[in-house]
Amino acid sequence: MLARFQFVDPQTSEYKRRGSQALVYGGMTFLRVGIAADAATTLARAVTIAIRYAAIRQQFADETRHPRLNKQVFSTTAWCSIVFSLSSAQRTGFSLLPKACAVSMSHGTTISVEGIETARRACGGHGYSHYSGIGHLYSEMLPSVTYEGDNYMLTKQVARALIKGAKAKSAMFADYNPSAKFDFAKDVDIIKAYGHRVAFQTFQIIRLRDTGSTWNALLIPFWRLCTAYAQFIICSSRRPLPPTRPYDVDNYASEFADAQAVPAALRDGVSRQKAIADLLSKIRPHAVNLMDGWAFSDLVLNSSLGRSDGKAYESMFRRAAANPVNTLTFDPVRNRVCSSRADRRWQSCKRPYLLKTSDMKGLSDCQMAMRVTCQYDNV
Repeated sequence: MLARFQFVDPQTSEYKRRGSQALVYGGMTFLRVGIAADAATTLARAVTIAIRYAAIRQQFADETRHPRLNKQVFSTTAWCSIVFSLSSAQRTGFSLLPKACAVSMSHGTTISVEGIETARRACGGHGYSHYSGIGHLYSEMLPSVTYEGDNYMLTKQVARALIKGAKAKSAMFADYNPSAKFDFAKDVDIIKAYGHRVAFQTFQIIRLRDTGSTWNALLIPFWRLCTAYAQFIICSSRRPLPPTRPYDVDNYASEFADAQAVPAALRDGVSRQKAIADLLSKIRPHAVNLMDGWAFSDLVLNSSLGRSDGKAYESMFRRAAANPVNTLTFDPVRNRVCSSRADRRWQSCKRPYLLKTSDMKGLSDCQMAMRVTCQYDNV
């Protein structure tokens, strides 16, 4: 991969480069933004299917699945927004690489895989079926988490870039104030709170490095920093902000609390949960229309559950009836040599017929479950 620009000398075994370094990093940036774009659209397809099915589902028509899916609706919207921003900014050079690493590999692919699995589970047993159209999305997306190796290695690149920016007092770190206060009723303050959290964790890592911690010993803090930075990028890319931002604050409450980036109104867990529930209830009436805005056709989704006309059950029945496997009958005990009296009676059958209740005595569960039953002689 990119072998034209780097090679190992066969005589000296020395690693060498050809041409400009920008060619290598340009290819890396393009690849990682492409991975992020694929993850975003794949997640959008899975959430679209789950949201449509939740609207017409008959079995267990309760409220348990909607909060999970409503959160995914705006995660998908925010995720795709930042990917499109990265795609349009690929000409900015090396400055884009840390963002591409943070969003595409270390955070983006993870939330995509987890979001697809959440959508599948929200569909119940039908979500596991091939006809749901979600199963193959999960299996195709899962390897993306390790396309370029262990994500903990990639977070090193992001952490090094952030540490370099902190020492150079770049924009995010120059305005850092440990005693700053934030009002989550204002979008600007929410973005500042996310940036404040990133700056706080970066300075923490710098202090750990100064006390003698090695790079490998800081892999877990690097992962947390990279996740915080990716969430900051996604948050700052949206205008207006997704109304599910308190969900991140609740999931990472300890990190926001350590950085003193949580307003007083949300420091209590009950208050955060109530705020999240209120926001998700406002999303639900518009969830189907929001996902229909992606304009995925039935051909693209290839799903019985996510049909645009809502005929999920009719489509599943029709596809099951057309499947040639369902016309076959299997009889695994037909030529089996058994010693029990019931099995000897089973093997002495003469012709197929519908088994009577009185004839089921003494048969094994497997034999009673067979669609092909036989008449046998009385022994």
